[in-house]
Amino acid sequence: MRTINVGEGGMGRPSSETTAPPLGRLHDVGERRLMLHRSGSGGPGVVFLPGAGLVGPDFLNVQEGAAAFTTSVLYDRGGTGWSTSVPLPRGAAEVAVELRDLLRAAAVPGPAPGWPSGCGRTRRGCRS
Repeated sequence: MRTINVGEGGMGRPSSETTAPPLGRLHDVGERRLMLHRSGSGGPGVVFLPGAGLVGPDFLNVQEGAAAFTTSVLYDRGGTGWSTSVPLPRGAAEVAVELRDLLRAAAVPGPAPGWPSGCGRTRRGCRS
């Protein structure tokens, strides 16, 4: 049996409980497992944070381009893509702490300027 998460865009994504991510790996962060794919080297690292129902691999072409210059990271925040589920909605502060802890666990050089998409635009925070 295969479990599918349905995001805001209606795209089915296998959950991390049943399926390995298509790239990168799952990192244990607190009580969660978060998908992170890392390419390139050097610092500061650049992080691509998909929103609006998208997941990390949706930004793969852009992420690989940035990897030619520095460490470049894609990740699925908790509750999206191949990362484990979390109660929603969550605020931008919760997502920021999750990302900080993930980058430490994966030894990504900081500081990490982000490419935010979908978090903090409203007072309700992240919903995808």
